[in-house]
Amino acid sequence: MNTATNTISLKVNEGRLIQNLQHAFTNSHTVLGELLQNGRRAGASWISVNELSDDSSDEQLSLEIVDDGVGIDDPQTLLTIAESGWDEATVEQEQPYGVGFLAALYAARHIMVSSNGWVFSASTKQLLAGEPVEIRQLPAGKSVETNALPCASGTRILLFDIDLE
Repeated sequence: MNTATNTISLKVNEGRLIQNLQHAFTNSHTVLGELLQNGRRAGASWISVNELSDDSSDEQLSLEIVDDGVGIDDPQTLLTIAESGWDEATVEQEQPYGVGFLAALYAARHIMVSSNGWVFSASTKQLLAGEPVEIRQLPAGKSVETNALPCASGTRILLFDIDLE
């Protein structure tokens, strides 16, 4: 007689999960709401949202979001689902899900992020496919140029060719 026990456990189809998460961000306010909330959680005293003008493309919307919060030490936290990167007190008080930044990836065709001395730029298709992206270190004391206020600290996010329905 066979006494083996059959078991099952929770599994994740990573590709399908990433593909289907876009449906969690169907509201056009979600992208800005998530990015503004991240700035607030980072202790920003100001957050600037600017439309970027591009004379060659009147139809495409591009935005710059800049804040003077504490910034992001590890850029990988932006691209890790269910890992918010917030401190323990914020996690306990607000229960951030760690998927908010993904709203930006689903809304734009290209994204650039700089914070705390690093910068990356990539197509969102590349990011959502899990392809590696180079992180460049900025020279000490330098910040990425911004149309808003200087961003020597804090975070700057550029969203290019946004589709907010």
